[in-house]
Amino acid sequence: MNKQIYIMKMSQEDCNYMTVQELQLQYFQKELLDELNGFYFYLGEINNSIEINSEFYFLYQNKIIAKANLIGIINSSKLANIENIKIDKSFFDNKINIYLLDTKTIQIFEPINIDKFYEYITYEKGKEAWINMINKPIRGGAKKVEIDNNMYKELADLTKKPIELEDSLYKSRLYNNIFKRYFEEENLLNLTGLYYFENIHTYFLSNLLDINKNKIMGFCENNKYLPLIYLLKIIFNKTKKLKILENTKISDLTVKSQVKIGEKSIADLIIELKLNNKKYIVLLESKILSTENINQCKKYYDIINQKYDDTYEKIFVFLALTDNNQLSNNDEEINKKFIQITHQELLDNLYYKCYIETYNHTIYEYMQSFNYIIDKLLEEHYPIHSIPITKTLEEISEEIYYQYKDYLINEILKRRRVTNNEIIYIIRLLICIHNKVLNKKKDKELCEMIENFCKEEFFRYKNQSKRI
Repeated sequence: MNKQIYIMKMSQEDCNYMTVQELQLQYFQKELLDELNGFYFYLGEINNSIEINSEFYFLYQNKIIAKANLIGIINSSKLANIENIKIDKSFFDNKINIYLLDTKTIQIFEPINIDKFYEYITYEKGKEAWINMINKPIRGGAKKVEIDNNMYKELADLTKKPIELEDSLYKSRLYNNIFKRYFEEENLLNLTGLYYFENIHTYFLSNLLDINKNKIMGFCENNKYLPLIYLLKIIFNKTKKLKILENTKISDLTVKSQVKIGEKSIADLIIELKLNNKKYIVLLESKILSTENINQCKKYYDIINQKYDDTYEKIFVFLALTDNNQLSNNDEEINKKFIQITHQELLDNLYYKCYIETYNHTIYEYMQSFNYIIDKLLEEHYPIHSIPITKTLEEISEEIYYQYKDYLINEILKRRRVTNNEIIYIIRLLICIHNKVLNKKKDKELCEMIENFCKEEFFRYKNQSKRI
């Protein structure tokens, strides 16, 4: 008796013009794991002859690329009124079935082309179904074919051949369509090249902290002080005074940016407030691509102490890319008076938390601007660990690293297959992995390899770009 199987055609339109490998790595390993109570599923035309436990072979771009066992069938119209189902409800009608697949049986393998697979079909109706499947532009139409038992064993052996992952980092949808696209999202700061000007970042922080202005970023009466509390947590955590924020009561808040505090001195940010009935003055100096001017912090320290009496708790903050390389004052006592925080700390513990609180697109776009600082900082010879990384990029890079870490180490760092068109994205990815994955793992050797690779390849890329 012949073995009966079904061929499920996947159209180019449904799969968003993915390559075969993208479809195998992303679609069958990620996107099919649904939204539908943890089952893998596939939407397709109704075929009443399909039986439970049938084998599905998936056809894409004239190749068999994956297989799985069917464990259930649901008519999509029955799910149309269920709110938590995230499948596109335009498909929910009587003509479409949801085919549930057994997650344990899903296999991806070296694609089997049409001619090769054709050899396994053993009777005329099977060949006819095969030809109709190829020529008819149907969506997800399952067609039954029969295969001789002996040939089925050969086919089973063929589908056990693992796919090669040597191109997966560059070509997988995870990399090209998520990581790369994240850098291609433009906003006003990026388009105008203003993202590395310090004043821009100070103004944004000022508006976020100011309770009279942060309404346009999604804050309301109930949570208007949250941005300030997030900032104070960062500051007081450095000084081990977090208890100050217990039972927090804030009043008399004023926030000003670019404040003239002396004849030739302009402070980036001045915050005055009452915290639990005690008066505070916070001076914040921000740096992106520059370092402290000569005696700049000492001047600020002296001016604030002259202007505000002892009834004020005075806090001096130096905001920079790293916490040890941009406060250059030779006066150690003054240096100790300034609490050093980094833009990465603000990204993680202020901006990202504000975004989660409000899901405000302005905050998201602002965080995006930090992505473009990566290239600028590399160009300015900053070490890659100075570069702020957004939470989204951290999550994407972690996922890529844990899936393709062997490939990263064995292929990229040995400079195989790294073309000039890809190198800038590879550098960005490696920087994210370096800063947000390897530092946690304390892998100093690989960190050093990545630092050298990024430095050499970025300047090679820049030099080649200038010659074109």
